[in-house]
Amino acid sequence: MKKLSKICILSIIIIFLSISFASASTVDSDNIQTSVDDVDIQEISIDEVSSDEEKDDLSAVSYSNQMSDEDGGDELIANENIVQNDLLSASSSGNVHKVSPSNYTKYFKNGYVNTSIVKSGDIIDLSGNFNKVNFTFTIPCSITSSLKNAYLTNCVVKYENVNSSIYSNVSNLKFTVSLEKHPCIYVVSSSHVNIFKCNAYSTGANSNPTLLVGSTYCNIHDNVFETTFTGYMNMSWKRAGILLGESHYNNIYRNDVTIKDSNGIYLTTYGFEKSNYNNIYNNTIRSSAISEDTGLPNPSAWAYGVHIMGDYNKAINNTIYLMYRGVDSEGSFNEIIGNNIYNLAGSYYEGNDGTDGGEYGIHASYDNTIINNTIHDSKITCSAIYVTVNCTAYGNVIRNISGEHAFEFSISASNALVKYNFINMTSGNGMYIRGN
Repeated sequence: MKKLSKICILSIIIIFLSISFASASTVDSDNIQTSVDDVDIQEISIDEVSSDEEKDDLSAVSYSNQMSDEDGGDELIANENIVQNDLLSASSSGNVHKVSPSNYTKYFKNGYVNTSIVKSGDIIDLSGNFNKVNFTFTIPCSITSSLKNAYLTNCVVKYENVNSSIYSNVSNLKFTVSLEKHPCIYVVSSSHVNIFKCNAYSTGANSNPTLLVGSTYCNIHDNVFETTFTGYMNMSWKRAGILLGESHYNNIYRNDVTIKDSNGIYLTTYGFEKSNYNNIYNNTIRSSAISEDTGLPNPSAWAYGVHIMGDYNKAINNTIYLMYRGVDSEGSFNEIIGNNIYNLAGSYYEGNDGTDGGEYGIHASYDNTIINNTIHDSKITCSAIYVTVNCTAYGNVIRNISGEHAFEFSISASNALVKYNFINMTSGNGMYIRGN
């Protein structure tokens, strides 16, 4: 009888333990679904996050003008989920090397990292004023300034042929560049580089604050970038804030970009192949160009807020103002969603007096999707939104616009779907359609 009692007691204990383990397992599962902030970026890439996890765990882009659409537009909007900062900005966990101007040559030889001292995953922690020196990495490393007191004048931080699942981070650095062909942060033929919380001011042609060439899975976010120049016909167009060539699957978000007469964020094909599958969202982009004659904003045809040469890219929820053109797409299957575009200004030619006004709010290309954008308070010489073959445009707000047209269909704009848009023009046509 005593033996039976012991067996019963033991059975009860086992049952309680089983229930406890089951409860703990349930809690852990819930935490996995809700605590994306704890994920280490070095163990997961953006393209590995499933769409279901994004719906549950990641913040979705909100759209103020979402409308019902029997063709599936609502589903498209609901599925536009964006990976957030906490997931993208994990730090490296290697050794920390304190680098100042006095010991720079110990850690960098002819501008290249000294791999006999610095190993993969290590961190270079800068402090002091650096002038005309380079920080070129051929292994995955991070570079930062923990004291936020590193000032880099005419210096380049470069990642060259660095391809690793380990993320390299560039953060908390302050750049000033006056030389030509000195991009502040230059990522070439590399992957998995995070660039965040940097400040860059550049006056040199081809000296972009950030330049990616042939690079993938990089994240550029929470930076403050400005490019400018003195005098016109001084290669003003070669001063984009963020420039990509032949680079794919990158995220560009929450940056504050000021240019004078160039593109704010530019995916170029000049000298490169297309850049595809990039996400450009929640950035603020403006021009600082002012006419000396009239005091009016005077960006020229070089100045587009977001200029996309490539396919399957997304421009979402950006704020763009005082530019000649808001968003320009020259590729197929690009999505232009939820952008706020206003105070378009300037004229076609450099050095104009600013009296003509901007050109297009959105200039789309083949098979583009244009949804829930707001274009307002602008004088323009062309159209608020330009569509062409197989474009879909709905839920857009065009308000207080003086120009030629609210919507303009290209002469070959067959099979375009434009509906449920709000139009309030102070002058010009609501819809301008050419062809049969």
